[in-house]
Amino acid sequence: DSRHLDHGQNRYDSRGAGLELQRKPSVPAPRLPMPDGLELERRFTKVLTSMDLPPDKAKVLKGYDDERKW
Repeated sequence: DSRHLDHGQNRYDSRGAGLELQRKPSVPAPRLPMPDGLELERRFTKVLTSMDLPPDKAKVLKGYDDERKW
């Protein structure tokens, strides 16, 4: 609400008392290594099946390269 001021990562109420410290990671979380092609295809197919997409949409996604699938 209007009684709270946002100064970068720190938030203060109208009296200047700190409410919380919000830290944003400066380094993105590490990505897991991509599995081999067969395992990637198995996982991707499982996800597509769970999404219950129309066949035309699933076909488009199946055409993605491995990097996009991961």
